[in-house]
Amino acid sequence: MRFLPGSGALTDWKELDNKLEAFRLFQYPEREVGDPHREGAVAMALRLPDFRAIWVLEGIAHERGMRQTAPNPSILPDRTGVSTHAGIGTALAERTLDGLGKDPSDAAFKVAVNEFVTEASRLSRPGWEPAALEPFGLVVRGLYPQWLKRASDAMPSSVLRSLFWHGAGRSAYFSPSSFIPLPGSHGRLLRAALDDAPDEDSRLNMISGLVWAAVLVNLPRPAVAASFAEVCAELKLGDAFRNGLTSALMAWRHMAPLDGTLLRPYTGGEYPSGVSHALWKSWVIEPATIALDEIYPTIERAGRIGHLFRYMTEEQLRELGRDSGGVVAGRG
Repeated sequence: MRFLPGSGALTDWKELDNKLEAFRLFQYPEREVGDPHREGAVAMALRLPDFRAIWVLEGIAHERGMRQTAPNPSILPDRTGVSTHAGIGTALAERTLDGLGKDPSDAAFKVAVNEFVTEASRLSRPGWEPAALEPFGLVVRGLYPQWLKRASDAMPSSVLRSLFWHGAGRSAYFSPSSFIPLPGSHGRLLRAALDDAPDEDSRLNMISGLVWAAVLVNLPRPAVAASFAEVCAELKLGDAFRNGLTSALMAWRHMAPLDGTLLRPYTGGEYPSGVSHALWKSWVIEPATIALDEIYPTIERAGRIGHLFRYMTEEQLRELGRDSGGVVAGRG
């Protein structure tokens, strides 16, 4: 894209590169590890650089899930949990929704949702159920946007509904209408996401999920987080932004525990060019430092990383780390 005539109108072609690369690694894991169904594919993915491995692992789990041969997360290294459960949940959601036909009844929708919840929970490592349940919203928003409200209304619990809208937010970041980073694209993306969400809880989860995806896909490029922070400040979306940011950073810490470089800009004294130092400090450095130094260790010890897939306040995140029992998302 950078060589196309008029490409100077693009505000951040590197962000486009990052989106395309994340999509490529997820959609075509065989280009990195060969047949994703063969024994040893996961081990080969784990030898890739961390930032590539997370998308390839998700792609392997998705490919296997589509053929109903999903890997057993309980026998994989714990740090694969985010990628593996997201891939399994996405595949299961695609299969469930594809089986509904063109115009399902409300009763059929509820049956399908309950079957998805049961199967996603069964395939999950204990404590990781939310990570496999959240992609239902991602698939609906991405492939069946006309069913967004119906799917939300069919959710059997408030927790599942929150997970649904968080997944929808992650999907919104990859919306075709905002894929090309033209000037103002982040603002249009956030406003469109707000228009989709019917109430305050869904809006919080929608924006949190969108920011989660934007930060994780562009982790080596903090200028993208800075741009979203500025727009969220204008739209008074501070709580949702901070949760999406910190949840993504904590997920990365879990997926790449030995990484000592990519998180540094979010907790150090460096500032992306063009962003207000005061905004970057209060919206990024301070919440990221608290999350990684104080909250993440307790959540990790409690085995609750899989519960980061919905909007929570800072106090709720702290409580998550204190609660090693908890409630399975599909049941509470």
